[in-house]
Amino acid sequence: MKVYRFFGVLSVCALVFFSACKGCRGDNNGTTSDMSGMADMVDGGDMGCVAGMAGCACTMENTCEGDLMCVDGKCTGVETSGLTINTAEARACEIMLEEKDGQVVGATYAEGVKGAFRRKSPRVAFAISMTEDSAFPASTVQVQVPTGSEAPEIKSVSCFDAEGKELADSQATLQ
Repeated sequence: MKVYRFFGVLSVCALVFFSACKGCRGDNNGTTSDMSGMADMVDGGDMGCVAGMAGCACTMENTCEGDLMCVDGKCTGVETSGLTINTAEARACEIMLEEKDGQVVGATYAEGVKGAFRRKSPRVAFAISMTEDSAFPASTVQVQVPTGSEAPEIKSVSCFDAEGKELADSQATLQ
């Protein structure tokens, strides 16, 4: 008998809760809205700032809409500078950059190029290599910094040929 009374009280509580909260389940007068993902959450209660949008907090997955990047928890625009290797015989390179007023927040690599970077402010080290025995393409690496920041500066370049021998006078440009 006590079990039936418990479920009866529980049912009444649920009925009262759901009837009091009729609009809480996304009822928007018969229209539908895409409420998928966390991108629709507002940023810190600011109804004008939606997570994932420019100037707002990143989504819970640390992502942002479109070409924006998540930098220090906020979605921001990025500018890219193309890093080009100017040594035709080079098949692998190590490049050291020094950040100016903005940190390197990402990088993309041209087709046929494998790469990685590590950052320890104000220095950023890149290691890149070709997947085939061919010269590096123009804009081998697209270095990304927040919009309005000054591009980093090249501090050192060491490149190697297909046999692994270091090439003297390796050069690169960043534009």
